[in-house]
Amino acid sequence: MRKLVILLCIVVLGAVFSSLALASVCSSYPNTQCAGAGNVKSGASGTLNLKLKIAGVAAAISQVSASVAVTSCETGTAVAEAASKALCSIANTTPGYTCTDLNAASICSPAAGVLLLTRCLDGSGNGITFSWSPGDVRFNVNPAGAGNPKSVLTNVVAGQDIGVDPQPNYIFEIADGAPGVLTFRITHACGGTNPITFTVDTTGKSSLQIAQAVADGFNTHNPSCTTLPASPHAIGEIANYSSMPAEHHCNYFTLVTRADTVSDITVVGNTGQLITVENGVSNPANSAPALNPWGAGALVAVLLATSLWFLRRRMRTA
Repeated sequence: MRKLVILLCIVVLGAVFSSLALASVCSSYPNTQCAGAGNVKSGASGTLNLKLKIAGVAAAISQVSASVAVTSCETGTAVAEAASKALCSIANTTPGYTCTDLNAASICSPAAGVLLLTRCLDGSGNGITFSWSPGDVRFNVNPAGAGNPKSVLTNVVAGQDIGVDPQPNYIFEIADGAPGVLTFRITHACGGTNPITFTVDTTGKSSLQIAQAVADGFNTHNPSCTTLPASPHAIGEIANYSSMPAEHHCNYFTLVTRADTVSDITVVGNTGQLITVENGVSNPANSAPALNPWGAGALVAVLLATSLWFLRRRMRTA
């Protein structure tokens, strides 16, 4: 009986722990919003405000913000290039960090037709890498060195796309006060329609209604080989899922799980809409250990076996 109790305890402990994953972010600006090859909406102009915040990187470079001027019908390639160079240049001027160009071109601003590939590290070898390929409509920010980030948060307010290379959790929220239609695109490797697209009209909706509508969209527009379970959550729960809870301010957010089973999730907003996206894993600092169904069953078995053992022992000594 004692051997059985010890074995079941090992099964329970093995069900408690889970591993963390790393993350990268890909900001995407496809040429789909303007007649011809243009990306920026016809007649629109102004400033694209970018903020990238990474958990797990030293504080000095954990948040990088930049602004990029955009013009009516500007191409996605031009927007992606300008955005990548702007964020990279800010990181390059952050005290305590050294940025190195990995392909012998100019740091953060290579010549036309040359790959942007810049790595910024601190003295401990922690940092991030910026990359953009000439002609591409997206740029990437990836973990670099010893301090790999576990979560990445991005937001914009100029009606552009925000795309991510997903980790298991995808968190989406939109600030109140800017009505319009959100367009979500799910890129996958399942066959059939690709990307899968759905829209959510935020006009007249509360934060909860928007979060529910986005969740409904993900739950009803799944690729053929996977599912993307989604649900709305109150802001009070954000610390359980976000590595940067202080960056989330809306009353409700949408949590999409199993996001790492697809290639890319992109949301397109409208000028004036503040959209925040985070991709990563549940925050281990705020998540209590939990058992899966097998672990729960094993725990019940341990308790029953232990109770029977003590009961039998008491009956023998009575």
